Amino acid sequence: MTLEPPKGLRNNLLRTYMALDDKTLSDCVKPDAFKKLLFGFSLFHAIIQERRKFGPIGWNIPYEFTNEDLMVCRRQLKSLLDDYGNI
Repeated sequence: MTLEPPKGLRNNLLRTYMALDDKTLSDCVKPDAFKKLLFGFSLFHAIIQERRKFGPIGWNIPYEFTNEDLMVCRRQLKSLLDDYGNI
């Protein structure tokens, strides 16, 4: 079974945020910073997913940034903000 990314940046971002709940977005020491940085990761993920359909145009090598990679980034971001957010 394969899971194709949605067409377009907007749809990709919507799918990413539909998978998140309020607890995930506010369960950090610095929720405002977390939400802003998570949006940056999510936008990067959507752009990479959208650019895959263009093949070699603009990319020297194929780059995978899967949903699992985005999930790891989200967890790492939360961990860093929780551990070093008071500095």
